[in-house]
Amino acid sequence: MGGGAQNMDPRFGVLGPVQVRDSAGRQVSVGGPRPRALTCALVAEAGRVVSVDRLIDRVWGGEPPPAAVGTLYAYVSQLRKLLDPERRGNQASGLIATTGSGYLLHATPDEVDATLFERLIEEAESAPPTDALDKVDGALTLWRGEPYLDLGDSPNLAGLTQPLLEMRLRAFELRIGALLELGRTGPAASAARSLVREQPLREPYWRHLMMATYRDGHQADALAAYAQCRRVLDQELGMSPDAETEALHTAVLRRDAAPGPRPGPRGRYRRAVPAEGAGAPAAGGPGDADRPRTAAGQDQRRAVRDGLRIGLADRARG
Repeated sequence: MGGGAQNMDPRFGVLGPVQVRDSAGRQVSVGGPRPRALTCALVAEAGRVVSVDRLIDRVWGGEPPPAAVGTLYAYVSQLRKLLDPERRGNQASGLIATTGSGYLLHATPDEVDATLFERLIEEAESAPPTDALDKVDGALTLWRGEPYLDLGDSPNLAGLTQPLLEMRLRAFELRIGALLELGRTGPAASAARSLVREQPLREPYWRHLMMATYRDGHQADALAAYAQCRRVLDQELGMSPDAETEALHTAVLRRDAAPGPRPGPRGRYRRAVPAEGAGAPAAGGPGDADRPRTAAGQDQRRAVRDGLRIGLADRARG
């Protein structure tokens, strides 16, 4: 992996169980489930003031204890001491500022693994293939589990997790495209096969599999992938492949299929942090706009578990 993706060590980790490093770079434990949820809630809105009421909602959900405000103050005080162990007495840490209505965590985008991940994938969209592969692989190594895991069933959690899960699936698409551009058709076919096995209703992944296996010298396998795609879409959605898939099928039959450009950006993937009091966003996302969702495709937790397995397997293969 090239230098652009090496030695990434964000200070705050929320792509899995929460991880925090102090001012000296040492990893510290923030405590039990409630302090971890508080940390996640502050990190999710780093650079913005988060009201006490919103933090209580994130940490305790709809049933906070009578002493929630006092307990929250104690959690914030302890977190400040952990983040800046050299602070003196009651001096407020510069990392967590107190405002009239709440708290603000000072953290740059590259100090948070979720926003660093987003930046790397956005850069990979337009990078040369070698750099794109390096950035995608580096971004995927940041994932350690389900995003914002320590927020549990916090209200509006989908507004934080869904864009990241969509972007992660997009990252696998970009990886396959970069591998094809580099002529690494075998690893590209293997990665595409993993994707369709775990996400069979995402039609673009079938096109990646068709192209990768065809370019790897296996026309019959590419045609078989098309046939399987057609069966899955018909059985699960009552639909036929779209025009792009049909065109690729025709090109494979004629033996004139050639890799197109790497998939371009599908809009920005910035986390949609709902306004206080807002409801959860509607299901769906930019990475899955071309097909209606079914029950088989709506389970976000399953999606990230599948994605983690894909990433580990594909990086091992090359």
